[in-house]
Amino acid sequence: MQATIHAGRGFDGLQVAAFESRMAAEMARLITHHGGRPLIAPSMREIPLEENHEALLASQAVIAELKAMPNYQQMIDVITGTIEALTVAIKRQIDEMDASLVVMRAFFTQHEKADDARHGEMLAT
Repeated sequence: MQATIHAGRGFDGLQVAAFESRMAAEMARLITHHGGRPLIAPSMREIPLEENHEALLASQAVIAELKAMPNYQQMIDVITGTIEALTVAIKRQIDEMDASLVVMRAFFTQHEKADDARHGEMLAT
């Protein structure tokens, strides 16, 4: 089925999938406001490490492999440094994404208010 979105008509009744968890209600409201039928599904589920036996077994296997290497302590230092560097880079990326989301939310909020005002004017005439 091919869908066509017409300019100025929003989603025009289309079902819109959004992979969101923290802002699911807001995303659903935004999709509905723009004429869509929201289908909200989280993209992932967090599992506490204590309950993730497969992850614990895998990490134990990796550690056992590292300990079998002649210079495993240097390997641990390299891996630890790499993880720390990646953590810093990921945190920076998340901060940049959060800043972008704030701008996007402000844009959509402003756009919704303008739409509501135009809609109110149309009803008043």
